[in-house]
Amino acid sequence: MKDDEIIEKICKPFCSFYKEGKEEMLCKGAEILKEILSKLPQKRFHNYFKGDVLCPKIIYQNGEMLERICRQCNFYISGCDFTDPDFKGYSPPCGGYIAIVCLIREEKIFLRELLNP
Repeated sequence: MKDDEIIEKICKPFCSFYKEGKEEMLCKGAEILKEILSKLPQKRFHNYFKGDVLCPKIIYQNGEMLERICRQCNFYISGCDFTDPDFKGYSPPCGGYIAIVCLIREEKIFLRELLNP
């Protein structure tokens, strides 16, 4: 999957931090999804990214996902309130993290695929 497809299917619909013109800065979640989606049969995702995808409004941290996604991300701590222990209140995760949570909930991908890409 190409970066422009990731931006259209992951960043724009899922990421509250997405900014037009900053497309060269993919979060680790988007990079991992790009890798996973390029390896798996596309029929698993047929029409998944078209239309509305039901995702939870509040997403909580998951230790395994934080280790695999967040701690390897360029935005970790210094640019990510979701992972910043000093941030007070709730901040949503990046669009890649949200999309991964949604795909796991829909059983389109599995946590083991994140841990062993």
